[in-house]
Amino acid sequence: MFFSFSLPVLAALTGCESDMVRYEEIRQYHQESKTLQQVEADSVNRFTQKVDAFVVVHADAVDDPLYPEIRQNIEDALVKFVITVQDEWDKEDVSY
Repeated sequence: MFFSFSLPVLAALTGCESDMVRYEEIRQYHQESKTLQQVEADSVNRFTQKVDAFVVVHADAVDDPLYPEIRQNIEDALVKFVITVQDEWDKEDVSY
């Protein structure tokens, strides 16, 4: 009798397994990615490697809704345009 009752319950519980797995690391990476605009490019690269290594081990982490935001924050941090205009010429000593 117990077995016949537990079978429908087991089926109902396993149906919930299709829900997305959430990783605390992804939440932490998301928070860290928000600060990437203030760091140097080499720090952004190290962060990117850390996230990529995590996703290799936990491939389903890319399904987390925060993951695309992390990737966008990385891209935004790496694409920086700095235009410096020097309005005075260096004084050169030209001799003929």
